[in-house]
Amino acid sequence: MNEAFYGDIRIGGFRGIRELTLDACGPVNLLVGGNNSGKTSVLEALLLLTNPLDIDQWEAAVELRRSWPFVDWRFRTDGMDRLDALTWLFPHASGEPRPLRLHARFGESTQWVEASVERIVGSPPSEPILDETELIEGGSSFRVAGRREKSELYPVDGLVIDMKVGIAGYQMTLLDSSPRPYRMVLWENGRGSRRRVRKQADLVRPSAFATPISHRSDGYLTSRVGRLIRTKTKDEAVALLQLLDAKLQDLVLVTPEEPDESRGSLPRRGRAATLHVEHADAGLVPVHVLGDGTRRAIHFAALVAELGEGGLLLIDEIESGIHTAVLREVFSWLAKACRERGVQLFATTHSLEAVDSLLEAVPDHDVVLYRLKNGEARRYDGELLRTARFEMGQEVR
Repeated sequence: MNEAFYGDIRIGGFRGIRELTLDACGPVNLLVGGNNSGKTSVLEALLLLTNPLDIDQWEAAVELRRSWPFVDWRFRTDGMDRLDALTWLFPHASGEPRPLRLHARFGESTQWVEASVERIVGSPPSEPILDETELIEGGSSFRVAGRREKSELYPVDGLVIDMKVGIAGYQMTLLDSSPRPYRMVLWENGRGSRRRVRKQADLVRPSAFATPISHRSDGYLTSRVGRLIRTKTKDEAVALLQLLDAKLQDLVLVTPEEPDESRGSLPRRGRAATLHVEHADAGLVPVHVLGDGTRRAIHFAALVAELGEGGLLLIDEIESGIHTAVLREVFSWLAKACRERGVQLFATTHSLEAVDSLLEAVPDHDVVLYRLKNGEARRYDGELLRTARFEMGQEVR
């Protein structure tokens, strides 16, 4: 197995998980279990572990549970503001947040994140501060309107996340060190910095996630393909899609035009480019007329192509949008695409048909299933899982 893949994962406090261990993870890992068993929490914990010093990653972990990437202004108030949502990533006892602890082994090395959170009230600086030990969001937008003393700010709600992060291993003596402290000071509607802390790059692993509905947003799929174009990986995504449908020739961004008497046509003002699929039979087809299965495949292919070697792909409800008749074909394609690009896959499902299709599509040595129940994860590897499911007829969900 790829030495960059996560092997053993231990979650010692995260959301509702008190203690959970996933032993001997494989290239393809399926998480099953009842409602509130912690399946999505495991994906969130893994996403956070891949880049713990980036506030974007913390907020992305929150978005897995929301109706992201859809935003409707009529329903934007969901009763949970940004700071509250981040606080609830931490385990709670008696109404108070407790520290979270995440550990993962890859090869002969171990990475860990330990963090605590505290709510505060204060005045943010006018500009964000970012260095190797802390991120403090700025908040010039909080200046008190009408006051003569322009430097005075409203006291606002804030959040402090104190972390210790590290990595150690037998063959990584240059990186071995005592835990590194890092602090994030976040403010209500604060302005953060999206710059990265370059010297902490050893703690970063490429990662991406797909929610059960993210493929249904035309704008989101368009932005993903635009990013592939910027990173010069669109051809790789198209090649992955052609493993599923050989007649899919290209992914094209089309800018709406309006007639112009002197120059023929001009880009239409206020209209963004839209994603189209170039198909051998149907020609240029806008993404919004495509079925859920094709849109889901485009999303998966875009994420896999962008991740590359050592990346981590997290999919919540992997069967979403895919008809049971083509589950096996899609899973076979996705597993092959991840294998060719060196990407490790973690996915959740509620579907027994998805489990069966995955077993038929993925080689025994590649797939591991974890059944989450009562705070424990029971592990089935490919051969044991196949025997339990097909020969003994066990319900492994």
